[in-house]
Amino acid sequence: MKTPFVFLALSIVLGTAMGCATVAQTPTDRAQIQLVLDQWKAAAESGDVDRLMSLYADDYNANGQTKADVAKDLASELKDSKSEGLVIIVNVATITIDGNKATAMPIAASSRVGSDSFRFDLAKEQGRWLIVGMANVPD
Repeated sequence: MKTPFVFLALSIVLGTAMGCATVAQTPTDRAQIQLVLDQWKAAAESGDVDRLMSLYADDYNANGQTKADVAKDLASELKDSKSEGLVIIVNVATITIDGNKATAMPIAASSRVGSDSFRFDLAKEQGRWLIVGMANVPD
């Protein structure tokens, strides 16, 4: 009689352990986009233009600016960002996803010299969300 009980107890323990095992899942699109926003914030606040540009699509083109134009502008704008007290807020952005396109807004940036809000347009390219456009959002 002890054998069936031991077998039952072992089955329960193994079944519970196997039930707790999880299969690694890829983050949702929303989580991936939020990660891009968080990485953009960290790179901008630290003035790391190369890391920022890794978040932009190679074919970025918004308002007549290419990725190279944005890199040049950001390098100039972020040069003194630490001394100006740059603070960026991305965690309140509303993320709207439509297939492989998305928008995130507002992205708020402020420093001692002023403040601004942005909208990011993103596209999923080869399984990765990248910034493909950016525009100011009126206050």
